[in-house]
Amino acid sequence: MNQMEIHNYVKEFFVHNESTILDESKGHLHIQLSIEMDKALMNRPFYWHYTEKIGGLPNPMKLTLITDTQQAPEDLKGELLHFGSPRLHQIFQTAQNLGKHSLLYEAVETNGPSQPLKPWLVVNGSVSYCCDHKKDHFFSLGLSLITGEMVDEMTTKLENKNI
Repeated sequence: MNQMEIHNYVKEFFVHNESTILDESKGHLHIQLSIEMDKALMNRPFYWHYTEKIGGLPNPMKLTLITDTQQAPEDLKGELLHFGSPRLHQIFQTAQNLGKHSLLYEAVETNGPSQPLKPWLVVNGSVSYCCDHKKDHFFSLGLSLITGEMVDEMTTKLENKNI
């Protein structure tokens, strides 16, 4: 990843996690963190425990990230963000932890009366067999939450649908 890709990724990450971009240039981001992002990134468990116990008004931190030192203002103080920096690694880890599930909806064209949605639970996983040789078996199961029907290889059935 080059510095511009890091800048765009971090900006998208914070926007999608409801944090506000206060100031931005091609070389830096100044971000007002949301409560969830403050809890995930800033390592202040005692502050959050105390604030929640007394019912106080939460005050999430602001974060300044410098992605390109040549394009950022010279007197700006903040964390230098580059590939391999601890903060970027922490952002990647948080994105991975938050992205373990997703909600998908089928786009249905209706000409007449609306059609009800049919909820499904889809579980993707892998089983590793370890002995003299290692073998991985990937599976995808779909469970209808209305009828209880189970469908094997659900992802191959969903590939043809418009989701």
